[in-house]
Amino acid sequence: MSATLTCRECQAEMASTDRYCPSCGHDTELDGDLAALDLKVRQARGWILAVGIIYAVSAVLMLVIMGRDLPPDARNLLLVINLGLCVIHIGLWLWAKTQAFAAAVVAFVLFITVQAVDIASDPTALTRGIFIKVFFIIALVSAIRAGLEARALVRASRAAR
Repeated sequence: MSATLTCRECQAEMASTDRYCPSCGHDTELDGDLAALDLKVRQARGWILAVGIIYAVSAVLMLVIMGRDLPPDARNLLLVINLGLCVIHIGLWLWAKTQAFAAAVVAFVLFITVQAVDIASDPTALTRGIFIKVFFIIALVSAIRAGLEARALVRASRAAR
């Protein structure tokens, strides 16, 4: 007696050895690919959120370390910018659940833009925290790749229907 399973798309019973659902034609091989990719997408979302959290944490640390030496306007600007970037990244993290590629690209462009503005205002910022900056670039590029793979699998799944 052959084992059966239920099609994820139409809920019809099918043999566990069938690649395509006999009822709707769903490619069950894509289910495994999508499950494997889910981990990558969750990691991509995690990196997007981590960048946002680090913006907030770095603002708090800078206030603790340099608080008395910073004029009140500079303190307020530091908090508004970094907490605003944190909120934006939380939004990107939420968006990445359905549009991982687009959210990762926006997070990457935002990160590069923030770094470029920082370097333009203070050229010594280029080397300050360079290892962390490179790490985040690598992480966000990985998020973009995972998003691309997810988008390709979703398109393949739609084409197979």
